[in-house]
Amino acid sequence: MQASALVFFADVVDAGSFSGAARKLGLDRSNVSRRIQEMEQSLACQLLRRSTRSMELTEAGAFFYERCCLVRAEVSFAKDSLLDMTGAVRGRLTVSCPPMLGREVLAPLLAEFCRRYPLVDLRLKLRNYVADLIPAKVDVCLTITHAPAPDTVARRLANVAWKLCASPDYLAVHALADDPGAMSALDWIDQLEHDSVEFEGPAGTQRVKVRTRLACADLSLVRTSLLQGLGVGVLPDYIAGAALRDGSLVEVWPDYRLLGTPGGGLYAITLPTRYMPTKVKALVDFLVRAFAEGPPQP
Repeated sequence: MQASALVFFADVVDAGSFSGAARKLGLDRSNVSRRIQEMEQSLACQLLRRSTRSMELTEAGAFFYERCCLVRAEVSFAKDSLLDMTGAVRGRLTVSCPPMLGREVLAPLLAEFCRRYPLVDLRLKLRNYVADLIPAKVDVCLTITHAPAPDTVARRLANVAWKLCASPDYLAVHALADDPGAMSALDWIDQLEHDSVEFEGPAGTQRVKVRTRLACADLSLVRTSLLQGLGVGVLPDYIAGAALRDGSLVEVWPDYRLLGTPGGGLYAITLPTRYMPTKVKALVDFLVRAFAEGPPQP
């Protein structure tokens, strides 16, 4: 079976339906269906279960899809390698990053990168984390973590400090003790629901009971809730910075840090390859320099 057929199957699965694949690949839906049927006949097994509106992978199809993604990545790598022989930074470059980091910090940096390299076509996916870059078709994953996966190449771009914050209005009504352990129950705002949280400070490690007033994975909503005076919560410095500077949020218990935060570093994650494509290297090097100089503050 030719590599083009394997790439075709991976693209069809990624499209989510035969109709979607037809639009993406510029083919008739019947043509897509026929090619998948021929592939299944050649392999003597069913790869997809499909209805008029949807499709799903069989167990054999899921195994086959993973291998097809690897082939597709190698084909893309081969094309990129040929382009790199010219020395030009060019081609399609797909980047993933946490939504709020992308909107408030990375947007001006990526715009500058595009101006500097006009032959690059940038695609940005706003996701907190991409577990597997190959099936996601991501070249560079920007993520906040404590420890990058060992089967990746990780460049640390910046330290991330998590700030315990509350609004002046909240503090005017709720007088906080000097020690978070002295609070019987906090009004807590976080990305996840908790019954208790753990702090580390001068008195050591202590667990504090909390009442989760609001939980949401979107840090923008967490920040808004803190600004509205719903409680105490933790935000990364790149999100809390502007509000702390203008006084609309106040840092509480600066001598304590919350344990169990998503991560202490911002990393650029790429695949371990024999040869890093020029466009990928250009972006990573650009971001390393930009964060070394100090990223734009929201």
